[in-house]
Amino acid sequence: MTFEELVSPFDRRRFLREIYQKDPLQVLGEDDKFSGIFSWAELNDLLAQSTLWTENSLELAGGGRTIPAQEYCLQAQDREGRPVLRPDVGRLKAWLRRGASATVNFIDLTTPGLRAMTQCLEAVFAAQTTVTAFLSWHNTQGYPMHFDLQNVFALQISGTKTWRVYEGIFPNPADYPGARHRDISPADKKRMAGRVLQQFEMSPGDLLYIPAGQFHEALSTSEASLHVSFGVCHLVAADLLNIMLRDLTRAPEFREALPDPSDQQAQGDFARRLSCLLQSMLCQPDTLAQIQALQRDRAFGRVSDFSLPDRSEAKRYRVLWRDKHLTRTSVGWTLHDKDAAQELSAEEGGLADHLLRRDFIEEAQIVAGIDDTLPPVAEAMKERMVRLGILAPI
Repeated sequence: MTFEELVSPFDRRRFLREIYQKDPLQVLGEDDKFSGIFSWAELNDLLAQSTLWTENSLELAGGGRTIPAQEYCLQAQDREGRPVLRPDVGRLKAWLRRGASATVNFIDLTTPGLRAMTQCLEAVFAAQTTVTAFLSWHNTQGYPMHFDLQNVFALQISGTKTWRVYEGIFPNPADYPGARHRDISPADKKRMAGRVLQQFEMSPGDLLYIPAGQFHEALSTSEASLHVSFGVCHLVAADLLNIMLRDLTRAPEFREALPDPSDQQAQGDFARRLSCLLQSMLCQPDTLAQIQALQRDRAFGRVSDFSLPDRSEAKRYRVLWRDKHLTRTSVGWTLHDKDAAQELSAEEGGLADHLLRRDFIEEAQIVAGIDDTLPPVAEAMKERMVRLGILAPI
């Protein structure tokens, strides 16, 4: 499934321009829209692999509280012999019969459907995406009102669920003390959330997008409900600064002793010098390259598809469709990119038109022909797509 198909019939470019990181949005879909992404059968298969799970990757909740891991887990060892708390199948089933909700974390790459959707979102947003499955029962609320660190795409797989999204938004949440929902008291969260902004009734095939930081809660309204949440988590400025801090001590200026606390003039001069040094470092080409490398590694570092017994390197490309539009002309095509326009031949335009419907593509698909709809593409044509800014190596 492409991003265009995920948000369809909502326009994908309009979504990025007007909705993303701004407002919640529900997109209605046919019951089977997400059948190729996840299912009850796949959830059962994952849970049957009991050695995969720990108290961190499989959580239970009920009555608006998290159930302590000791109540459904036993002491065990992981594959490297380290002690862990592992869910006990008997206890887990007993809690589920009592109406506990289950949260199954870190399933981003565990099934073909989840892996493909994860890689699609990572290609679109150049940000790491995590996936969590939520199982809940009729009129049971697993978790209290909260906000997430990620931009959430909730896909309703089975059953129905009511979501309440509140007016309040915690600004720029991040995984740092004071910027997570668990760091805020219940009274403060209630005050910050404000009134209910919108209520969404979710059925199979429906998509709900909730921006990072927006307060919300959900309640199952069917006998059983299953949805998966794809959380797009962007790097923040503090992530970059934390990495830079490791290199600062190499410069003697950052090992300089602080001035005497009674000498305000010296302290002011010191602070100004330090500010100039940091500004200079942040504007260096090496720093900008480091930022780009950090984002690429976080977003695409987990891409590890295999096609054994073929052992050749499988190159991948991100399709940069955000600001690009194609129009036909009497002799070919015109590629519009922001304020520029580029004339393309009929062959180039046909390939560009096909690529711009995707989010990422493997080199083998380009060279061998895409989906039996286009003939094999020569190396020069592929490089032409790179120069036009349509393809970017991952």
